Amino acid sequence: MKTIGKIIGEQADFCSELRRIAQIFAKDINAKFDVTSILLTGSAARGDARMGKMGVLVDLTVISDSGNLDLPGIYGPDTEPGIPYYCTRFMNTGFQIKQETLSHIFDTNKTESECYALSESVVLTTKYPEMDSIIRQLFPKKQGSRKDAAMKNYRRYMYLCGEYRYDKWEYREAYAQMAQNFHEAFECFCGFVYAVNGSFIPRKDWLAYLLPEQAIKPDQIDSIINELMEVSPNQESIEKRKQIYGTVGEWMKTTAKNFGWL
Repeated sequence: MKTIGKIIGEQADFCSELRRIAQIFAKDINAKFDVTSILLTGSAARGDARMGKMGVLVDLTVISDSGNLDLPGIYGPDTEPGIPYYCTRFMNTGFQIKQETLSHIFDTNKTESECYALSESVVLTTKYPEMDSIIRQLFPKKQGSRKDAAMKNYRRYMYLCGEYRYDKWEYREAYAQMAQNFHEAFECFCGFVYAVNGSFIPRKDWLAYLLPEQAIKPDQIDSIINELMEVSPNQESIEKRKQIYGTVGEWMKTTAKNFGWL
């Protein structure tokens, strides 16, 4: 698997050009609307954007008092109506634009993935010189180990993988349900690892990929991820996965004890 660091290295020049165009676009929006700030988020901000088979969309967050500027009135109809945010093209580059108010940006009571996105954002334009430092303080890329988030995921993992739950569904021969429980438990394991490392938890479609980048994790994390994911809705597969999920659960328990949380 190509690591995020390798991809960032490969895509450095491409992402640099995307950021240049995004900066020009942000200034253009800023000149035509009363905008508080414009942030670059997503893969272009992170540095791993690439031109795939379906092209590329650069993510912007436009912050204004209303959070509802008439961007289509200036930049034309939505080019990707199937996407929940307004999309347009500028300098032959696709953009996906999320609109927000300043109060919502500063509200830390967000989903983990929203916090994660802001932690990696880049301020392109702003009325407030301190905007970048405020975002870094509210949504740091790394912080102290996050007990509440870690233990929430730990408790859910233990509930899903515990003997009571296992016996209940095994008796019913509900192997599809048992497989689904293991899949959710895997997400809880990922959330636990991110939290003990002081990271926000990324979107579900990034959970497994970024996990090996964390410092605190089980040994041989790549093979563990593969084993946890190789669960099928049949008795043989479920019995095999029970062992590895039990081992991972013990690692989570030991880690929580080492932090003084149990």
